[in-house]
Parts: sequence; C-alpha cells; structure tokens
Amino acid sequence: VRGLSKKFLDDRVIGAVIVDDQMEILLATAHGKVNRFSADLIRDMSRGAIGVIGIRLKGGDEVINLMAVQDPEAEEVLVVTSRGFGKRSTVSEYRKTNRGSGGVCGVKISKDRGHVIAVLLIKEDDDLLLVTRSGKSIRIPAAQIRSMSRRTMGFRLCKLVGDDSIAVAVRVPKESGEDEES
Repeated sequence: VRGLSKKFLDDRVIGAVIVDDQMEILLATAHGKVNRFSADLIRDMSRGAIGVIGIRLKGGDEVINLMAVQDPEAEEVLVVTSRGFGKRSTVSEYRKTNRGSGGVCGVKISKDRGHVIAVLLIKEDDDLLLVTRSGKSIRIPAAQIRSMSRRTMGFRLCKLVGDDSIAVAVRVPKESGEDEES
C-alpha cells in the first residue's frame, strides 16, 4: 500500500477518509498516544508514492485508528483499553501538533488497565458495544460514560473475569427511528 519497498512490508491500512483542508486528522496508537493535526499538512501524491508520516511510533507501538474531525470543540473521542477501562473527552483537549510528531498522551496506560484497543469518535446519543475474548458482549449508552480530561486513566466500563479482555469496541449510532426507551 505504501509502495513496493521491503521496508514497509509489515504496514497495513488502518483506514481511509475523505477530508478537506479545514478538517483535522486524529491518529491513535495502542500505547495511548494521539496525534491531532490539520488535514492541509497532508500533501497530494502520486499513486506510487509511499505516503507521509502521520505519527512517529516508539517501542512496538502501532496505529489503531484514523479519524477525521470537522469541529474539535464539539466532537468527542472515546478511549477503551483491553482491561475494560474507558473515558470520553473532547477532541479540543488533544493539543494540535504537526504531522509526523510523536503525539500527546491520550490515556495513561498501565499493566492492570491494559493497552488501548479502540479510540472512536462518539456522540452523546450513540451506544458503545464491547465484545470480550470469551464472547461476552456489553452495550453501554455513551451518555453513561463520563467525560474526563485526556490525561486521566479513565474508569471501569465493565468488569472482566480472570484474564478475559476486551477484543472489540465499536460505536453503535442511534438509528433515526429508534425509540427513546429501548
């Protein structure tokens, strides 16, 4: 995807979004780093180009999500860790940096809280669906997830038994005809 060089054989596509120069890009990593930068810092390239660096990774870290943001003051980011912890915070709390920087700390991770498995744009009326490695699924209204500073560890979204962990976390948008009580 980035070209034919052997240097990039382990790279994989995380996502693709259509943006304009007024939008911002968020790149999130498994070690809790988030890089927020203006979309106009990404220059047009030919099909054979290898691309540009969005975030510099350290020590086995990997990019887990790419998000395009229209309004950083109004849009919120939800961070979920493998041990069931999470938090919401506004995009504007993540300091704007340059493309290719190391990013800022999006969540403090630790051994008992696990690594970051999802960083998602979420709205107040959305739900969050968590699926554990043992097959248990949990649906949580986004409104029940506290909004916190980007520098905090977050709080427990669900209690996991033994060495179970969160495998997948996805945003479930509210459907237009969905009843308020369901």
